[in-house]
Amino acid sequence: MITFGRVALSVACAVALSGCAATMQSSTSEQNTSSVYTQSPGSVLSEHLNGFQQISLQELSSEQLKITFPGVTSFEFAARDITAEQKQALETLSNALHHIDYQALEVLGHTDNRGNYDYNLQLSRERAKAVTEYLLGLGLQSDKLGYHGKGPDEPIADNNSATGQALNRRIEILVYL
Repeated sequence: MITFGRVALSVACAVALSGCAATMQSSTSEQNTSSVYTQSPGSVLSEHLNGFQQISLQELSSEQLKITFPGVTSFEFAARDITAEQKQALETLSNALHHIDYQALEVLGHTDNRGNYDYNLQLSRERAKAVTEYLLGLGLQSDKLGYHGKGPDEPIADNNSATGQALNRRIEILVYL
């Protein structure tokens, strides 16, 4: 009888301890899961872009991020072709975007102010389309990707210098969360 009591007590302790261990494991899993979900998409994206100086991330709101490419050789005058440097930056961005859940991406094309306004507007659309097609080729979802041409309407630098004009010939990407 004493032996049976000890065995029963041992079994009861083992069951109680396994229940505690399961509770602790469940609690730890919940903590790990919740910490993953508390990190904002902007933070996750920033982590994956860390060290890549040619991509800049700006949080416009809790639902929108703006990605720019400072220091990347952008489009030549009147050109629509994506440069090798732009391709490298877009590949890095594409890899990082696979780590967040987003609703949509909008590629915005820009030009400098030289030439006819309508021509520049069309050129900016063609630049945005070229980048969009490249991103699609990298595996981004077509139903979440759009583009828009801004022409010369939103310069970021002075159009009175060659350096400023080159900076204005650019692509920006809006990420809608």
